[in-house]
Amino acid sequence: MPTNVVAQQIFQHATPGGTGHFAPFYYPPPFLLLILTFGLLSFFPAFVAFDGLSSAAYLLVCIRLLPRGRWAIAANPAAAITLMNGQSSGIVTALFLGRVPVLERKPFLAGLLFGALVIKPQFGLLLPLAFIAGRQWRAFAGASFFGFPFTGRFRAPARQRRDWDVSCKFCGWPPSC
Repeated sequence: MPTNVVAQQIFQHATPGGTGHFAPFYYPPPFLLLILTFGLLSFFPAFVAFDGLSSAAYLLVCIRLLPRGRWAIAANPAAAITLMNGQSSGIVTALFLGRVPVLERKPFLAGLLFGALVIKPQFGLLLPLAFIAGRQWRAFAGASFFGFPFTGRFRAPARQRRDWDVSCKFCGWPPSC
């Protein structure tokens, strides 16, 4: 969530070819590290490059884990929706599933790579619980080592709530705002 929603709204309305509608950026700041290089391109080439890399990563991991079911996975309706909308699901799936086989052999390394999933905050809550439940202490340490500095946990809760309220007013969601 950006800390300056008003500046984001002004920028979006001033962008040539914009729709005139405010589109909040709900990803946490570490996601910007992932997409930073795509910002050097204009929109369409960046969209194609992001979707291409995301889809390739998704397919490579699925082929590696399920060699016989690769076409069923490629034909998955969720994969098609992700491709059409430019969502980050392909990258997230590749990061998540690609690390599972490494977990037993190199748990700290797997944990470091799982730590990259801080681009989806819910994994920052669920993965530590899974590592603790599975007694994967080295993976827990690796994920903490990589993920904690990028989580934005250093922000004051009152400021996070204020940013959320401002964003809700601009985008009209949820209806209770």
